[in-house]
Amino acid sequence: MKGILPILFLLAGLPGLLYAQTTIKGEVRDSSGLALPGASVLLLQEADSVLSKFAITEHDGSFSITEIPAGDYWLRITYVGYDSYTQSLQLGQNQQLSLGKILLKTQAQHLETVVVEAEHAPIAIRGDTIQYNANAFETRPNASVEELLKRLPGVEVDRNGNIRAQGKEVDKILVDGKEFFGDDPKVASQNLPADIVDKVQVYDRKSEIAAFTGVDDGERNTTINLDLKEDKKQGFFGTAEAGYGTADRFSGKGNINRFAKNYQLSALGRYNNINQQGFTIQDYFNLMGGMQNFMSNGSMTINPSDLGISMGDDNRSNGIATTAAGGLNLNYDVNDRTELLVNYFFNQVNRDLDQQTERQYFQGDDFSFSEFEDEDRRVLNTNHRLNSKLKYEIDSTQHLQLSANLGFNDMELSALGLRESLFGSSLGNSMNRAYGYNLEQFNLESRAIYKKRLSKPGRSFVMDGSYSTRDGLGNHSLASITSFPEQPVSDSLFQNQREEQGQHQYNVNLSYTEPLGKGHFLEFRYLRQNYREASARDFFDLLHGQRVFNETLSNRFQSDYTYDQAVLRLQRNRKKYNMSVGLAAQEARLQGQLQSESSVKRRFSNLLPSLNLRYNFTDSKRVSLTYRTNVQEPSVEQLQPILDNSDPLRLYKGNPNLQPEYRHDLQLQSLIYDPFSFTSLFAMINATYTQNRITQATDIDENLRQVIQPVNIDEDYFINGTLSFSTPIPVLKSRIELSTRGNFNRSFLLLNGLSQSVDRWNGTFSLTLENRNKDVFDLLGGVEWQLQRTVYESDESLNQQFDNQSYFLEGSINFSDRWQVGSRLDYLVFPKGSFADQQDFPLWEVNVSRFLGERQQLEIRISVFDLLDQNQGIIRNASFNYIENKQVVALGRYFMLSAVYNFKGFGK
Repeated sequence: MKGILPILFLLAGLPGLLYAQTTIKGEVRDSSGLALPGASVLLLQEADSVLSKFAITEHDGSFSITEIPAGDYWLRITYVGYDSYTQSLQLGQNQQLSLGKILLKTQAQHLETVVVEAEHAPIAIRGDTIQYNANAFETRPNASVEELLKRLPGVEVDRNGNIRAQGKEVDKILVDGKEFFGDDPKVASQNLPADIVDKVQVYDRKSEIAAFTGVDDGERNTTINLDLKEDKKQGFFGTAEAGYGTADRFSGKGNINRFAKNYQLSALGRYNNINQQGFTIQDYFNLMGGMQNFMSNGSMTINPSDLGISMGDDNRSNGIATTAAGGLNLNYDVNDRTELLVNYFFNQVNRDLDQQTERQYFQGDDFSFSEFEDEDRRVLNTNHRLNSKLKYEIDSTQHLQLSANLGFNDMELSALGLRESLFGSSLGNSMNRAYGYNLEQFNLESRAIYKKRLSKPGRSFVMDGSYSTRDGLGNHSLASITSFPEQPVSDSLFQNQREEQGQHQYNVNLSYTEPLGKGHFLEFRYLRQNYREASARDFFDLLHGQRVFNETLSNRFQSDYTYDQAVLRLQRNRKKYNMSVGLAAQEARLQGQLQSESSVKRRFSNLLPSLNLRYNFTDSKRVSLTYRTNVQEPSVEQLQPILDNSDPLRLYKGNPNLQPEYRHDLQLQSLIYDPFSFTSLFAMINATYTQNRITQATDIDENLRQVIQPVNIDEDYFINGTLSFSTPIPVLKSRIELSTRGNFNRSFLLLNGLSQSVDRWNGTFSLTLENRNKDVFDLLGGVEWQLQRTVYESDESLNQQFDNQSYFLEGSINFSDRWQVGSRLDYLVFPKGSFADQQDFPLWEVNVSRFLGERQQLEIRISVFDLLDQNQGIIRNASFNYIENKQVVALGRYFMLSAVYNFKGFGK
């Protein structure tokens, strides 16, 4: 900690080192001497007219711009209805310059008309909202909103399209205050044209309940609202793109939008075989019932690779996929009190995944072995999702919101594989396996929220109820032959499995808030939740071409988890801060039934304290502290004590004696953002302490066959943190970003009845440098290091450590309004590991575009992927007790010719 604090203070003080304390002050008035509040004061670099600093005049017309680097500038002042004022300034170090009273002249008025030709004031600050005038940031014709956002001071878009504003991740983009295809900001930023936007508003959005009741609960989501130009709010626009290349590679995508006074209708789609994903991974999580179910340990689990989904934005090491996707979104104002939102998603991924995996296991006490696997996998995944939301304002004191989401998923998987386990060079076992899997799953989620303001300001009642159900039907086929050198006879398994699984959940949440005066509120809340799961699995052995029911492996299991929670929460709101302290009393009941055997019954009583503190030093400097506790019940797969032999060398068996986890979460966040220098410092640390942590115990026999079972351990520690610093460098006319993130986990490895603590460290450091003036070229480069380390308590010789490195450079150059060249170069380094040699290779993409037409609405583009034909699908990482090196058949070099056409018809 002693080493970290000086670094934090250095980063916090770095803007002061980069920008010497030069200050200019003045007052803006009209010709009669009256103050002009709200005038825009811009400080532009003389060399290239790039915005360096800005200010908005106060109510008395005064302004002050501080921390200005030495240099030559233009000072420009604009105010609607007045001529702009421009003055040249030569500023030195530590200079205090007072410009006195600056008088603006009223613009000329003609007899026939009044001509007002105000320049575009680029930025205005209104409370906690920063508003950008899109017209002041020129973009090329047919540019997307993403390109516009890249030009806005204080807004950052990384190379994967993720957006950050005022130092924080952007959670949502609204279009004229309305949702656009759900919560994914990329859908709006990458599919809407920049020239329809009038204003870009960045602000921290309160929760819907807080906005309605007026009681600030401290919850914030960083949001961007795209305020459209008046003449662009009615009409149609869109983009169509088609491309074909060598090796029969193709890509097509498009979108069409129809906006009118009371509705927004949009459709988008894509079809390609170049690994471009249809929608984000969050779409799949929502469909599958959330991250917890998606990543659970039961037999119904679906791994992201099974679905053909990349967990990140990298499409270079996930096989070769053909993707078809489409979506439809409608925002409709039925009347002044009723809003309707409906959207539909379709996505299909057909992926070929051929991979070879080498693993080195570290088990302790000199017991280690290696594993080699060669697998050829084919996956076809199809899903549909329909979402709807209705907002109805009953009257000024009552609001009703109804929502329903439907999802259907169909996944087919087939694979052939060979796996061998070795002690040194001696074979421990080998397995040839062919398996198939088909899953059909239906999902329904519904919710109703009723909000009522009562007679006294701050007094409110909220009722929130939801019901969801998820039903799945899966069929497995398995054929495997496992050989053990010490046994003369091979172990053969030919089997069919059929399983049905149903999950049903309801929630009722009643909340009453009473104002106590002087910014104090008392909330009473009652919550009931019921979560019910049922599983039926039938195993059939294939003997002489006949299906024979296997009663030993087949099972029926159901669990029912219900809890009642009474919450008392005291909240205090002040101008600078808000704080809430709460205590919940929870009574939980867990019941499980395994076929005809006696039921599993558990009862738990817990007190769950909570604390939420948010302090605002200014609108752009804040700190928040959150402490929460919760109880996490085991899943039905973890509870059922039936052996799952789907993988004959990794058998899984549930544990009906599992206890729920009790988690303590503490999070501290700090943000410092200077809206004038566009410098930000964001720090976050999160610590989780879990009692009765559910982990896995593994038993490995002399033939290296593993039996895995979930068990509780006394405690588990997990700490993760992020530190990010970003600031412009005027000398280089660029922006630099330094960021680091990492986590530490102390848990226990349970192996063959023995327990030892294991510490795991993971960290990433990145440095990125990006130019600020993007009129001619857009350039970004940097480096990223990833470090993974595992430390074992019993034997230091088993400790593991390795790092991956990535160097990148990408950009585009506009040679004219008609020509653009773009390039992206990555150099990846995988250092030598305990069983893998060092591997490094470049990956280079290049494209050249020619724009045609009077409004440059047609783009002809030639592009090449992996120009040097060096792509290698390498994945290297460390897990709990092993490290692995995976090689995947990856997409190779191809050339593609594409045409992009932008069409618009506004005012219709």
